[in-house]
Amino acid sequence: MKDGRPLVFLESQVEQVAKGIEKQSYFLLNFTEKDQTIPCMKCGKRFATDDEKEEVLCPSCALKE
Repeated sequence: MKDGRPLVFLESQVEQVAKGIEKQSYFLLNFTEKDQTIPCMKCGKRFATDDEKEEVLCPSCALKE
């Protein structure tokens, strides 16, 4: 950057960062603090989690990943 050369990123790197941002955004918009649940990002089933782990997939869907 300092020399004026453009930064080059692999598509896989950009995808990984984008997925992380998408998951974090989904968690922040859908987490219910009162009962510590969130609808699964894949199947929609509500499951218990906590705000420190920021999980967005229920245990069933997470196993399939």
